[in-house]
Amino acid sequence: MIERNWPHNISEGEIRGMSLGEGTENNTLEPPYKYDRTENDKHGGQSIEKLHHQSFIDYIKSRLQESEFEQRKFKVLDMGGGAGVYADQIKKMCGDRVRVFTTGLRKKIARHYRQDRGLGKLPKESLKWRSILELNHEDKEGRPEEEFDLIINTWGEIPYLVEGGLGTVMEEDISRRLESFLGMTLAKLRPNGLASIYPILYYRIKVVEEILQKLMAVYNFQYEFIKNVIRGDDTFFCLKIKKTNLIEPVATGEKN
Repeated sequence: MIERNWPHNISEGEIRGMSLGEGTENNTLEPPYKYDRTENDKHGGQSIEKLHHQSFIDYIKSRLQESEFEQRKFKVLDMGGGAGVYADQIKKMCGDRVRVFTTGLRKKIARHYRQDRGLGKLPKESLKWRSILELNHEDKEGRPEEEFDLIINTWGEIPYLVEGGLGTVMEEDISRRLESFLGMTLAKLRPNGLASIYPILYYRIKVVEEILQKLMAVYNFQYEFIKNVIRGDDTFFCLKIKKTNLIEPVATGEKN
């Protein structure tokens, strides 16, 4: 694969295999996720703005002041977005100038969850794909289209989809999945867009940094890791990625 082309090598079959618990849907009415986190919710230190060290609602409202969004809607992707409760909050607080998509598993369970809690129907843009790795919309040159102004992961595809949730995936597969996941995140992020990924476990930071350095040959972006002490240790970090403009890579013909 030449560096500028499709940014991951995860097959459709492997994506299905990464979807933990999908086969148990018919026997379960409750979702596998414990929380549907929102901003300023009752989970205290587990609420969205505390895990990510910022309010995305405030971020979106600020960016909506830019002239660009007079012509188009601000697009958000909430990866592993559960039953879409945070997506509901964003739309309620930011209005119809924002479109919020989510990825995740088990539409049937999400629909039951929302119905049981009086949350209304599952929006058509929720759980649209199992993973960001399925977003294969391409531009005329065959690159993944830059689609989203904000991409959020809160205990979503990382670590569950990437690492198997319980750490049962081979290390070489985890590294390959991380590279595919981060490559696709950057590919789908618009210039000036923000990706905020929680959690990055402390023992993954080195490999994640190596992957990000490779991706800098293709994309222009800045990143930082923010320590998030929740359980009295420094195990969890939030990765912030700010993308600027696309750099045309040199097509060397080498495979990576």
